[in-house]
Amino acid sequence: MERAPEKQNLIALFFKIVCTFGIYYFFWVYHTKEDINGIGGKIPTFFLFWIPLVNIYFYYCFAYEFVRLINKKEDMVVVILHLLTAFFFPFIFPFIVQYQINGYVCAQTGDC
Repeated sequence: MERAPEKQNLIALFFKIVCTFGIYYFFWVYHTKEDINGIGGKIPTFFLFWIPLVNIYFYYCFAYEFVRLINKKEDMVVVILHLLTAFFFPFIFPFIVQYQINGYVCAQTGDC
């Protein structure tokens, strides 16, 4: 099933994550992975997210495909920055990514 990335209000995203004590973060990662795969990404199964050390590979693939498809770049510095942000600042990672997805959706559909 092909999914297109969805625009999401950043304030609502914040409250969803806070009100669920962070559980919504996992839901958001899964659906964002599906959205990226829906436009041609090759992020592996979400099961890898839960395996210690293997999740580094999952986040690398997530960051690489996100930068390649949403940012329209193949700059490894940006990929590594996204990867480091996901690991060391997981509380701001979804907001950075969702902000860029919102810009992508705006550019694709004109719905700003």
